[in-house]
Amino acid sequence: MNERISHGEKVELFSYTKCNANLKVLERRPDGYHDLKSQVVMLDNPVDSMILSDFTSNWESMEISSNISALEDVKSNLIYVALKASKEYFFNLGVKVSLPQRIELNKTIPIFAGLGGGSSNAASILLWVGAQALKRTDEILTFLKEVAPLVGSDVLACCFESCEMLGRGEQVQDEAKLIDPTKKYKGTGEAITLIMPNIECNTADVFKRFAMMEKRSNHTELNDLTEAATDLYPKLKEFIAFCDELKVPVTMLGSGSTLLTAKNLNQKEITSLSTNAKLVKSNVISKINLGYLPC
Repeated sequence: MNERISHGEKVELFSYTKCNANLKVLERRPDGYHDLKSQVVMLDNPVDSMILSDFTSNWESMEISSNISALEDVKSNLIYVALKASKEYFFNLGVKVSLPQRIELNKTIPIFAGLGGGSSNAASILLWVGAQALKRTDEILTFLKEVAPLVGSDVLACCFESCEMLGRGEQVQDEAKLIDPTKKYKGTGEAITLIMPNIECNTADVFKRFAMMEKRSNHTELNDLTEAATDLYPKLKEFIAFCDELKVPVTMLGSGSTLLTAKNLNQKEITSLSTNAKLVKSNVISKINLGYLPC
């Protein structure tokens, strides 16, 4: 039984931005999803933080307070799903773990932006619970690989500094080190700029549009979902064209709308882009060769 966490303690966790440096959408599966292949890296900025408190080994539910009120709907939040799945996993092993009944979530990773913020929140919870309840890394990996796919398609990928993501997102290979969610990382990998237009993209809708378009698409981008997202959201298409006019090469992350460039932007480019988007400088947490990124 985990006895390191008492009822009155507070624990701070961090969740990092997921970056699909490339994304290939492959064959459609019998379950209706598409197989994916993507190089995933985690970025050191932006980062969410969570304060966990009110711990109990008889966990049933929880409360979430957040700077984004829509995320306070507990049962639709992946944090709750991750805690519930963790409880069931360890109950079946006959192991009691102390889980938080209250979480304060400070959200800085934008939602509906293709940055995997919700999945990263859930991954941080699973990583922390696994480290509290289990002693060996192989046991933690077994726990993560069994439970993370039950929580969300890309949650497992968010558990590593970098990996290749496969299947519908629930499989990984070539994994780097596990993320330590109690640690505030300063990335040592490639420097990039995230360009975040104020456009919300719905992942399910983008994939539906991709399915409608896939027979007539050439997929010449690093991200196969780019054409579907820009067809569905004309403002995103216009903004990418604006980047092209400025000679700022970009690639779309996930299902959009965030764009990435590895170019060292000059002040004129920063000023022009900032009129229609938020710019965030970031670093890849791990040292990995991403020489194909637009720069």
